[in-house]
Amino acid sequence: MEEFTKSELCKRAKIPVKTFDGYIRTKVILPVRTDGNGVRYYSAATVRQLRLLRTLKKEPFRYRLEEIGRVLAQFPIGVLEHHLKDSGIALRNFIESHGQSREEAEP
Repeated sequence: MEEFTKSELCKRAKIPVKTFDGYIRTKVILPVRTDGNGVRYYSAATVRQLRLLRTLKKEPFRYRLEEIGRVLAQFPIGVLEHHLKDSGIALRNFIESHGQSREEAEP
């Protein structure tokens, strides 16, 4: 399995390190392993998660990071990508039919 450090992953996903640090702090993105020196490693699937994360933050979705974290933890990335390929509406309907709707998740 191919693994990347944070800086390698950010270059590959074309996102700022500062943005990625926010995803780590909120535990939306998790490392696959941490070595003995504390260096975190991320999988190639994390690049796919980051792409999907960016999509879910934008129109027409506008999901909050907490919501995105629940979605990424609940569903395999391939399933989400499949529904997104059909349409954005198909992905939204899939997410909401398999968990809390956005209105139920609002405080």
